[in-house]
Amino acid sequence: LRCYSPPAASLLGSESDAKTVFLKGLQCKSAGETDLPSPRACLLQQMTKEFFKALPSAELQQQVFSKLLDFAVADDDTDDASSFKSVLLKLSFKTAHVVYELRKVTKEKAA
Repeated sequence: LRCYSPPAASLLGSESDAKTVFLKGLQCKSAGETDLPSPRACLLQQMTKEFFKALPSAELQQQVFSKLLDFAVADDDTDDASSFKSVLLKLSFKTAHVVYELRKVTKEKAA
């Protein structure tokens, strides 16, 4: 998981295995019965403004932003939620990312 760095972000193309592993890793809260940090914790440590900017498409940036926001709001573990919020504060995202999320919430409430 440590391979997810700004120079490697371009490898997270539309249907790449690297993208699949990355997105699944964000969901993985446990490292099993080890003292190692979880995949989620490892990926969050590596999530920087430079990495986010280097993601190869606005669509992938939106996916990652959405996941981070969802976890920050919905995670029952306050430490994890706090970690996600901390990462969100570090990122440099576009207004369009926020607008998309607000529209999603508005549509859900209207339905």
